[in-house]
Formats: sequence, structure tokens, C-alpha cells
Amino acid sequence: MKRYAILFVAAVMALCSCSKEWTSGLDLGVNSTRVNLGQLSDDFVLTVFSNQAWDAEVVEGEWLSLKETGGSGLGYLHCSVTDNLENNARVAKVQLSCPSRTIVVNIVQSGNVETAASVPDNLL
Repeated sequence: MKRYAILFVAAVMALCSCSKEWTSGLDLGVNSTRVNLGQLSDDFVLTVFSNQAWDAEVVEGEWLSLKETGGSGLGYLHCSVTDNLENNARVAKVQLSCPSRTIVVNIVQSGNVETAASVPDNLL
């Protein structure tokens, strides 16, 4: 039991030292609420932390797929996107939820002309 407590404290300390984008509460957190991607197909990982069971689902963007749909504690959400052959950047949304909180992560993928970074947050 003591070993698990030490691992838990180490995980919390590691998460607290992450970048400014970390969104966290006592019940659910994610390492970033926006991911900018290039135009080509790609895989990426979101780091999720919760003190209870959490679920994940794609609520917008059929071109984004998730390898997991939930977990508990410290977990990783493996995501994949297909090529964006359009001129404009596109947006998908992943919703993370636990009984007491919901977080939406915006996935922005560049197109032939418009880059993901050029899409302002207020248009997501």
C-alpha cells in the first residue's frame, strides 16, 4: 500500500510540473485542451489524470479515432487522424468526462492552405 501511495504522489508531482496548458481539477485533468497537427495522418497521445473513472469520446470530427474510450487514475489516450486533403484546417473535439467534470479537447489539423496554428481559439 505504501508503494502505491509513493507512486501516486510521484505521479501528481510530475503532472504538476507540466506546461502551462495543463488543465486540472481534483477530479479530472488533461495535459492540453488544444492540439495542433500537420496536414498528414498522425498519431498522438493525450495524458489524462483523474481520481475516478473517466470516459473519452469523439464528439466532432469523424477523421479522428481513439484507441481507448476510458480509464482511471493516470492514463493515456492514444489518438489517430487521417490526412486532411482540404484547403482549410479542420477541428475535431474529444470529450473527457467523469461523474463530476467534463473537459473538451480541440484537435486542429492543418489543410493545404490554412495551418492549424492560424485558427484562433474563439473559432473552435
